[in-house]
Amino acid sequence: MRPSGDVVANSEDETQASITAVTVGGPTRLRLTKLVTAYVGCVGLAPFATVLPLALQNHSDRATPAHVGAGLIAHLLVAGAESRSDHC
Repeated sequence: MRPSGDVVANSEDETQASITAVTVGGPTRLRLTKLVTAYVGCVGLAPFATVLPLALQNHSDRATPAHVGAGLIAHLLVAGAESRSDHC
């Protein structure tokens, strides 16, 4: 399974990416747009990925705010690392 940042950054073939770069105003703009799109997609999933385990937990240990905060920070760090991957 490909990470979501990978899908955003590598969804076009080289010819189509060149055409898109010209249309949006250059390769730097294209790369920045792909970076932001990948990051927003990952950040949008972070709250869901943080809340779902809390709602579905079936054990006696309850999650503390520190656990939830650590999980959310981990999701956001992974989103940042994934969106900056230099695959395009």
